[in-house]
Amino acid sequence: MKKWLLVLCIALLTASCGRQLTSLPTIEPQLVKSVDVLADSIYFSEITAMKYHDNRIYACCMGQSQILCMDNDFGLLHIIGHKGRAASELMNPSSFDMDGDTIVVLCYGAFKRYTVNGEFVGSSDIGPLLPNKDFAWSDGCYYYTSSRQGPVISLSADGTSRSFGERYRFETEEAARYRNARFTRVYRDRIITVSDNLPYIEVFDRQTLESVRKVDYSDVDLVSEIMKSNASEQLAANQYRTLVSGCNVADGKLYVLLADNLDGFCANKIIVFDLERDCRPVSIVQLPGARYFSFCVNGQTLYAFNLRENTLEKMTL
Repeated sequence: MKKWLLVLCIALLTASCGRQLTSLPTIEPQLVKSVDVLADSIYFSEITAMKYHDNRIYACCMGQSQILCMDNDFGLLHIIGHKGRAASELMNPSSFDMDGDTIVVLCYGAFKRYTVNGEFVGSSDIGPLLPNKDFAWSDGCYYYTSSRQGPVISLSADGTSRSFGERYRFETEEAARYRNARFTRVYRDRIITVSDNLPYIEVFDRQTLESVRKVDYSDVDLVSEIMKSNASEQLAANQYRTLVSGCNVADGKLYVLLADNLDGFCANKIIVFDLERDCRPVSIVQLPGARYFSFCVNGQTLYAFNLRENTLEKMTL
């Protein structure tokens, strides 16, 4: 298994070396605010996802089992959901998405829906097709990757599922199930998936689910260096090193947070892709801290959860 994975990584690197490596300009944002506690003595614990929507910041706090709604300066406006096992409550939510005035939270095998003001609307049981990453939700349809089916799933409100997308091949079926995990986003009439361990971004038509574009960004010099470092590591047969820690879409741009093990382990570099120009990589954002876990973007302002310091940070790009 280790030998085969090494061969795969070498093959990817060889292919990338056949192209000229691209060096992207680096942007260093200015940190303007950092907070470690909100009103009512709410401390941050495992902020696993963040969204910016209608002049509000929404953050999934897994440790507190709730969604925080904040203003542009991290002022707490209200809380969505409360910890518990009732249908209207949350227990260790992992991710969420928003569409219009509704927010959907992934929680223990169910998609739970709330209004942006916190009113519980309903719940949909996922069944065996559990997401193995995050999910996207738009017009009543869910999009995500699952180890049971896929590689990508479209799940409608009536429970009808469709599989689409290319399955990346690995030596064993177990490795193929888990290493096909992808972050999923919806942008206009497109579905965007980002592999968590390979330098691939795929764009699909939301109506037909047909592939529109596949982007291989291994020719970015930083990514090439990370992949070389990952290939040199000795990991167990059931393990792999992630390349991407998170992503977000805003203002026609795709922001991809890299997992960088070149100097210790850091997650503080974001590659920016222009969705209006064939998803072309255009720049790298170098965050001021060492390790971030989730973030969201609004125009020239970036909000991020600093995992190492356990703080929420606001910075200008």
